[in-house]
Amino acid sequence: MAIIGCMYVKSPTETAGYLLEEPKYSQDFASSSTGSSPWLSDAVKVIRLDKTAFTHADILKATGNFSQSRVIGKGGFGTVYHGVLPDGREVAVKKLQREGTEGEREFRAEMEVLSGKGSGWPHPNLVTLYGWCLDGSEKILVYEYMEGGSLEDLVPDRLRLTWKRRIDIAIDVAQALVFLHHECYPAIVHRDVKASNVLLDEDGKARVTDFGLARVVGAGNSHVSTIVAGTVGYVAPEYGQTWKATTKGDVYSYGVLVMELATGRRAVDGTEEECLVEWGRRVMGYGHGRRRTMIPVVVMGSGLAEGAEEMCELLRIGVRCTAEAPQARPDMKDVLAMLIKITTSCRGNFPSTNE
Repeated sequence: MAIIGCMYVKSPTETAGYLLEEPKYSQDFASSSTGSSPWLSDAVKVIRLDKTAFTHADILKATGNFSQSRVIGKGGFGTVYHGVLPDGREVAVKKLQREGTEGEREFRAEMEVLSGKGSGWPHPNLVTLYGWCLDGSEKILVYEYMEGGSLEDLVPDRLRLTWKRRIDIAIDVAQALVFLHHECYPAIVHRDVKASNVLLDEDGKARVTDFGLARVVGAGNSHVSTIVAGTVGYVAPEYGQTWKATTKGDVYSYGVLVMELATGRRAVDGTEEECLVEWGRRVMGYGHGRRRTMIPVVVMGSGLAEGAEEMCELLRIGVRCTAEAPQARPDMKDVLAMLIKITTSCRGNFPSTNE
């Protein structure tokens, strides 16, 4: 069995640049002298991150041999199954579907980000990775099970997601990105921030997941992709032009996410003529020589009479994060400060609750 780990530590100083570079893996990640990849070797079976061991057979048993009845999610990277380990822990088991170099890169990226042993790990706003398994070419990741489900399913629901919970979630996701961008060294770019990649635990706390596209950041360097990574509606416009991913690209995607939280609308809605970003800029008066100071009527719709002012501020933050020029966008530290200001200034009494 080969155990492979990586470490991220806090940088003593902030790096000036925010362009992405291809991660430089330790020798364990490199191809062997024969040119074969250790990730596709039958010698590697299960690597655990905690004190409780589990085997590939345990994973098969936990998921009913990857039964369709256990499927709780599907995406571009694979299928997620619900299961219970021998020690009673509920888990979400992701079976990656991509083969070859791309599949190996996605598996490696996700494993590295979520298994860091540096300061601050595990972070309360990142989903916990219990371990991973390689059985031949089969790549499996085992996470904690998030009982609250995906944020994507709750965005339009104004009864379950009150304005207070929406701001709490925005803060949770911002804290995760502050950690990745500013507290990890080298810094990490997620590259696929969106509602479906935010999961809620039983208490309603939000955690960011799905790091298959994540890469590390180096000052003055860039990562050039052969394909544009991300999801339509969330991808920053400059990425499609330069093919370079940056922390400011994550900020843009986050801005779309908080606009969804503020309005209950989807990033891309086939029934609408304009996307959420264009709509948000228009209703907030951005790009027309002035900015609104009054609350747009559309934000005061059904279920938003209370908290309309806060949702308007959240929408304004979303519009700032989705500025056309990357340099015009705030960084995630500034975004978090703006969110905290909403909780303290818009209402004299903002309870910390996930009700």
